[in-house]
Amino acid sequence: MNYITNFAFALCPALILVACASGGDVRTPQRSDQDAAKVMASNDNLIVPGERIGRVFLGMTTDQLYRVMGDPMNSMAFNAGGFRYEWRDLNVIVSQSKTVTWITTSGSTYSLAGGVTVGSSTLALQSNRPPPAFSKAEDASRTSYCYSDGLGVDTNTNNVVGIQVWSPGCDGSGHYSCFHWANGIQMIDGKCRRD
Repeated sequence: MNYITNFAFALCPALILVACASGGDVRTPQRSDQDAAKVMASNDNLIVPGERIGRVFLGMTTDQLYRVMGDPMNSMAFNAGGFRYEWRDLNVIVSQSKTVTWITTSGSTYSLAGGVTVGSSTLALQSNRPPPAFSKAEDASRTSYCYSDGLGVDTNTNNVVGIQVWSPGCDGSGHYSCFHWANGIQMIDGKCRRD
């Protein structure tokens, strides 16, 4: 339980920076109305890198998000115009354009196709995923991984403590890369650039 609390505190600054950056040109998958309806009606609790967590998908409108998830437990507005919404095991960032740009889970409700979920061992993660495009040790006990297919995973010494979905890319085209990979880098014009 302590690692979930620590993850939540560590996640807050990341979410703020992501929301501030969300006004940039960040790619989100375009879905047909039929495909959106199909995902919204599903109940598979699946994490699909670069696409969705459960019934919440990248590019989803605020109206669709409300119909699927209902009222959030908490919400926070950002000066740049974005919002963060929180449900039991799910946090969602909505951009100025009122579409979902980032989804993260800190609970075991959702899992990847190979069964990896929050609480899984780091060995399970490594055996079920290709090598990450980048990894960064936050300290001696915490490591963050960026996968080029639009997945981020935070671990403590032994376990997965958080899983994020964003637009594919760890090269500056996804939100996550600017915050996690280097100090003095920020999202400018949809790319990571030095201050």
